[in-house]
Amino acid sequence: MIAGTKRSTEVDMEVGRRIDLGMSQTDLAAAIGVTFQQVQKYEKGANRLGAGRLSQIASALDMPVASFFVEAPRQRVRGADMSAADLLSRPHVLDLLKAFSQLQSVPLRLSVVKLVQALNDKP
Repeated sequence: MIAGTKRSTEVDMEVGRRIDLGMSQTDLAAAIGVTFQQVQKYEKGANRLGAGRLSQIASALDMPVASFFVEAPRQRVRGADMSAADLLSRPHVLDLLKAFSQLQSVPLRLSVVKLVQALNDKP
């Protein structure tokens, strides 16, 4: 391991400041399997948050991971630049995503994706 690679960065501190608790630190800690002191360290940016832990926190707080960042990363969506936050703010996208995520069958998920893509390709 390279010395100093585990130090908090400005991004870590900003993400920590953006943890807007909808529950107590103790409840959040229990939900993600850490101590409340660890949650405090995340909030202060004293400890880094890995992607997996950030995903757990977002899930526990029922919010998108992108909301922790000042500006969501840009992604290419069908030839147009659109951030994940922009995409999720469009009408019915969250409803579709929630329903899609509840599908257990991988072949069914792929069929739904192909159906939506086919509908999008038609005039």
